[in-house]
Amino acid sequence: AVLMLGLVFVQIYVYVSIFNYNMQRLLVGQTGFESTLGLGKFYWISMSNIVATVVSLGLLAPWAAIRRTRYFAESVALSHPEGGLGTLVSQAGAEQSALGDAAADRLEFDIGW
Repeated sequence: AVLMLGLVFVQIYVYVSIFNYNMQRLLVGQTGFESTLGLGKFYWISMSNIVATVVSLGLLAPWAAIRRTRYFAESVALSHPEGGLGTLVSQAGAEQSALGDAAADRLEFDIGW
């Protein structure tokens, strides 16, 4: 049991380190991202999610996934020199064209569900 907890800790350490590293270096245009994912809190969330899922025979798996995703969302911040997320979305929307949609119509591709 101690070996398994240690291996899970090492796995989570590597995951958190890589996630924070990638988010610090991710750029979309001039927009950057900052990650404050903490090792201790993420380890606690992961271990308590495992325990809750096992004890409830899998019924709390959706709750555990939402809890983990919420922590990810709370730990990532957006930094843009001219504004926040609204500026990024408005710039991305202005640069789009309808060429792909027209090509799909012309070639009779059915894209969607």
